[in-house]
Amino acid sequence: MPFPRAHWYLIAFLAVTVVAFWPSYFGILNDAPAGHHMHGITATIWMLLLIWQGWAIHNKRRDQHALVGKASFVIIPLFLAAGLWVTQMTILKEGPFKEMFGLRLSPGDWGAVLYVALVYALALRHRFNVHLHARYMLVTIVPLIGPSVVRLFTGFVPGFTIRSAEELYRFGEALDVVIGGTILLMVVWLAWDRKNGKPLMPGILGISYLVFTLFAFHGFGKTDIYHGIAYGFAAVPTAFLLLAGVVLGLGVGWWGWTRGVRSATTMAATTPSS
Repeated sequence: MPFPRAHWYLIAFLAVTVVAFWPSYFGILNDAPAGHHMHGITATIWMLLLIWQGWAIHNKRRDQHALVGKASFVIIPLFLAAGLWVTQMTILKEGPFKEMFGLRLSPGDWGAVLYVALVYALALRHRFNVHLHARYMLVTIVPLIGPSVVRLFTGFVPGFTIRSAEELYRFGEALDVVIGGTILLMVVWLAWDRKNGKPLMPGILGISYLVFTLFAFHGFGKTDIYHGIAYGFAAVPTAFLLLAGVVLGLGVGWWGWTRGVRSATTMAATTPSS
């Protein structure tokens, strides 16, 4: 199976996430708003699901792998709904961080919802192709890397730490370093996969999302045209956004599952019997 140690890397990333978000979320759970709870819980459960699936398939427990995979039909709609909710909160929240970065980050936030929906659907669509399926599932965490590692930088890494409003600009510097470094690592991964004849599209989609995030942060996200779009999005009732996220998650899950079944049937019909 591909990536036999993936679950260990994901456990390490989950630990990084907890440390990074400790000051702003995990350490102040009683004070966190409901939207942050929904996002934090669903994102954590999603990472735990990937960890369990990786461990199960590595230890040849295919029944557990399949069972946990089916749980994604419930988790993904809630995860996407939470993503839309926190994006709305980011746009509406007032303060120096919002003025400097909030609107510029929001294209990457709602872009993450669409990106995760896409690669999750493709993971289901190609669940009978182990190399494609594994890669599509792994790249669902790409939008989570930036928020976690950037906060680790701004909280603990000398030269990037933020201790006052005057140092907020360091968040942008950390974002550039983290996303740029992630793109570089994914390019190396793509080169390795290309050399070994493995699928490239999951990595290409992951890099495309990161490039879009950087472009929006430094370009489109700063324009008056986008600000109008962002505030229009934020004016949509939260209940409607939550419903839209759930419907999107259910829709892509259904599409990926049914298309995967059709592909399996087609392969069985066209493969010569021995």
